[in-house]
Formats: sequence, structure tokens, C-alpha cells
Amino acid sequence: MVWMWEQLRAASPLPAPRVNYLQWLQLIQCHPRYWKRLIRRACDHCILQRQKRVEVAQFHEKVFARLETIMEELHNSDHVDVSASQATYGCLGCGLRCRNRAGEAAHMYKRHGLGSRLRRLFDEPTCPACLKHFHTNQKMKARLYYNTACRQRLESCNMNCAAAPGAGSQEDRQRDDIHDRVLPPVQGQGPHMEAARHREVIAYNEELFETLVLWVTEQVDLHTLPSKLQVFVQNKAISWTDFCVTMRFFRDSVEEQDAEIFNFDLIVFKSIIDEILKPSAWPALLAVSSSLRCTASHVDPEPLGDIESSCTRSRGVAG
Repeated sequence: MVWMWEQLRAASPLPAPRVNYLQWLQLIQCHPRYWKRLIRRACDHCILQRQKRVEVAQFHEKVFARLETIMEELHNSDHVDVSASQATYGCLGCGLRCRNRAGEAAHMYKRHGLGSRLRRLFDEPTCPACLKHFHTNQKMKARLYYNTACRQRLESCNMNCAAAPGAGSQEDRQRDDIHDRVLPPVQGQGPHMEAARHREVIAYNEELFETLVLWVTEQVDLHTLPSKLQVFVQNKAISWTDFCVTMRFFRDSVEEQDAEIFNFDLIVFKSIIDEILKPSAWPALLAVSSSLRCTASHVDPEPLGDIESSCTRSRGVAG
């Protein structure tokens, strides 16, 4: 009810539920249809507000990227530390560092069986969102990797297909042999997917996120988080990329009300998370030697690329 009131208070005379709970209870009991409309209005408002925040953030990212190309001195600003952490790749569970994103993805698939989430959005070379035929599954994955509109539409529809044979498989090689490498994607005809409400999908590690929430609710000393995370990620299939996405999502999800309820300083909490996100806090990611085994000289649009095919063939899944 508090969440609904926060969404509707600018457009509804309803008082705060903490102030007048009986009026809300009477509304639920005596006017169920109107109550359902209020729920729908609150959900629509929340979705639009989130979409607005995403659009504003994307706009500022584009502006900053433009300024970065114009003003060379911006390279000396604090954002260099953030880009440096994003340019680090590896597997925390195995204590292995990778040279690039493709090597990290190949290791996570070959060693831990964690493939790309894009492969769950289709099972044939035809895009379910726009009905374009891309001839091979490899090109279909590249389409979803680069095309935000189709990817978000399929994710909003909770598309969950069985992983089809991808790059390097016999099936995809046969399609590639038939394709003359000149024919562009072919627009198909037929009924389109039913439109679904837009939702932002954040591919974070659920096990890590739930563990962090548990530690906060149990009021664990914040200064022990780095050491506890060092122990937690041992023998866990967590890549550095997924780890950073999860930690940032957790940091941004904690608000001042949470800090007051669980009795911790929000500024100190965020500073500790920022320190954890630095590669220098993880010795396994600093080793630059023969331990850089997961490498990939060719980076496909889809991070697994051709490396995925060799991993798949070695496991007997394809080929």
C-alpha cells in the first residue's frame, strides 16, 4: 500500500496508508474494481518512471562519450578507474584471469556450462520479434547482441527457448554452406508477437545477490564484506563481469530507508562496495603470467564466437 500511495499520491486524494489505513481497507472491500484500476495505474506509473530513468541515463552516457572524444583531459578523470575495472575479465571461482570478454565467456561455457542468455531467446535463424530470417544461428545471435529493440521485446515476453546448436555445429555449418554470404536478411511475413509491457532485464547472479541481502539483514559488519566475499566466491561459477554487475545492482538497490532499518551508514556501505569492485582487491585478477590461459584472439559480436564452437564440439554437443 505504501508503494501504491507513493506512485499515486500526485494524482489521487487518497491519504497515506500509515495515516488512514481504514480508508484503504474500505476501498479494497467495497470497491474491488476501482482497487484493481488503482493497481494497474500504479504499475504503469512505476514502469514509465523506470523507463524514463533508463532513457536519461542512456542520454548522459552518449553525451559523456561525445565529450570524451572532444576533450582529451577527460581521460585523466576518475572514470578511468571504472573503465579499468570493466576491462578486467576472469573467473573468480577458478582464480583465473582472461585477456578479454570472449575468453571469459568461453571459459564460463566450457568449464561451468554457462552459455549466453541470448541463446534462450531463439531456436532458429528467424527473429521472433521482427520476423527477419538471418540464415544462421550465429548471425541470429549477432542480431540480438546489437539490436536493442528486438532483444528487449523478447526479454519482455519472457522468451525461454531450448538452446539451439550455434556457431560451429553441423546444423549451422550446413546453413552457412547454403548461404552465399551475400544474401541479406530476408523479411518474413506472418503474425507478429503480442506486445508485452517493457521491462528492464538485469542479468545478475541471483545466488550472490541473495547472499548479500542476507548479510545485510543479519547486520553483518560491513568492513568484513571483502573477506566474506573472498571466501564465498571460491569454487563458485562467477565471472568478474557478472560479479561487477551484481555488486553494482546491489549497491544501487540499497536506499536510505534500508540503512536506517538495518543500522548502517549508507555512505560507508557504498564506499566499501566501490573498493570491492576494484580489480586490485582480487589477487587472482592481478596475475599477468602463464595463468592467462583463457584468451581469444578473435572477438565475435557474441562473446562466445568461434571459441564456443570448439568447446561445444569437445563436449559432444555439436559436430
